[in-house]
Amino acid sequence: MDSKKPKIIIVGAGPGGLSAGMLLAHRGFAVEIFEKAAQPGGRNGSLQLGEYKFDIGPTFFMMDFVLRDIFRQSGRDLEKSLSLIKLSPMYRLFFADQQIDIHDDENKMAAELKRVFPGDEIGLKKFMAKEKLRFLKLFKILSRDNNNILRAASPDFLSALPAFSIGRSLYDALGDYFKHEYARLSFTFQAKYLGMSPWECPAAFSMVPYVEHFFGIYHIRGGLSETAVVMARAIEEDGGKIHYNSEVKELILEAKKVIGVELVTGEKILADRVIVNADFSYAMNNLLPAGTLKKYTPAK
Repeated sequence: MDSKKPKIIIVGAGPGGLSAGMLLAHRGFAVEIFEKAAQPGGRNGSLQLGEYKFDIGPTFFMMDFVLRDIFRQSGRDLEKSLSLIKLSPMYRLFFADQQIDIHDDENKMAAELKRVFPGDEIGLKKFMAKEKLRFLKLFKILSRDNNNILRAASPDFLSALPAFSIGRSLYDALGDYFKHEYARLSFTFQAKYLGMSPWECPAAFSMVPYVEHFFGIYHIRGGLSETAVVMARAIEEDGGKIHYNSEVKELILEAKKVIGVELVTGEKILADRVIVNADFSYAMNNLLPAGTLKKYTPAK
């Protein structure tokens, strides 16, 4: 451990906190994570009932390349840490009078569309080609910090603006490829991840079904919560500390800078940097001293 490197506190051992912890601990930073639950994972945690364990959050995993990259940057091989099982078919959708299996194999998917929604198999190739372009433009933007207004004026951000399809819904966008109502709905399953209906979800998110159809989705042996267990273990192997049953009551501020955290027990821990992995609205309403907020007031 490099004693000259900053001490970093992370609030919450959910997927974001664990990812930050893995990357920073591997680079020699003094990482301490404070988690109010008795286990890691947050929404990706588990519930144990007798000999049975249940995932309390997602039930399958997508965009595996993101997790692979986190493990690679932390000096680890994802395949040696977790057992990923690619799902085929990915899932089965039931309508009132028919059902369709959803595949990440383009030929199998085209055959299913032809069987269930004749004629709409033609739109699949167009969907994969056009949504790939949308994904390549937007993923680059979404993978970086866009808080600075100057970033929004950058050439790559401006060139990506048409890909947002502002004013159109996901259902509208899929009408460019599929004519049958149920065929369109078969590619809007992912809107539920955002808590939205296909008629309200912005068209830009049509790249999400593309991601599933191109990269596939996975089950993790032992449940998706096993990911959090392995990530927590990696942090501790690299010298990081995770404090369970340690709820953060409030962030400690010095002027406008966060310099540490106060636990519900009253204990205060200072650090050079603090990363908050709690939901933004929760953190703004619950973790900042009264009277601190200016722009993000509880009412807003």
